[in-house]
Amino acid sequence: MKKYTCSLVLAAIIGTPISTFAQQVDADNLEEAATLGTLLLSATEGLRQQCVKLLPEKSKDIETLSLYWQDKNKIETRALTLYRESASKAWVNMISSLLVEQDKRQERLTADKRIQQCNTYFGNITSGKVNMSARIPKASALLSTYADEHPQSEDEYQRSEFRWGCMKQQANRALTNGLSFSIEKAQELCSCLVEIRQANTTPEQRRAENDYAGSNGTLPMPPHIKELLPLYQKCNQTQ
Repeated sequence: MKKYTCSLVLAAIIGTPISTFAQQVDADNLEEAATLGTLLLSATEGLRQQCVKLLPEKSKDIETLSLYWQDKNKIETRALTLYRESASKAWVNMISSLLVEQDKRQERLTADKRIQQCNTYFGNITSGKVNMSARIPKASALLSTYADEHPQSEDEYQRSEFRWGCMKQQANRALTNGLSFSIEKAQELCSCLVEIRQANTTPEQRRAENDYAGSNGTLPMPPHIKELLPLYQKCNQTQ
């Protein structure tokens, strides 16, 4: 197992040239891929939380860009979840130590340095420069292969696709109407909606709903959607 330091990984996130980073650190096996992927995922989420607090006037942009990053890295993220479920105790302990080191490193940075991190990192999201596939391409490929080897059930796939569609819809709604957007609040709403949908529809109805959503209005609305609206409203009432 290679020795990875959080300083190296975080340096990559905030702007080390990709070619230089790739020469310094990447994975040769699944365990190394899971280690690097977990560190990058945790650092990314930590930066989101940090930057929203440091730059409240940019919070909506930060949250929207974070969602964009999550969507572009969702295959690797699912692989990391699968890997953790069967990981050895030694690996879990190692990751816990590295994450503590990561938090301590961030705490030592000045406010100015943290703001620089925010501007650099979120300025690179839409270009794809901070995606796992760009920063740790070998690790990304290993994680993607692992995800392919453990395909989702239809139920898991339907839940995932509906949740992501819902999250994107909430972000677009906020941007279009000048509303605030929070990933946590959107996750809460969308998780509520997906549970109602899965509990009150059949697989055939969900497939018909997906066909309708992708038809750009050329297909009639499945009748069960209207029947679910009162239940969906309960989710909105909790927001």
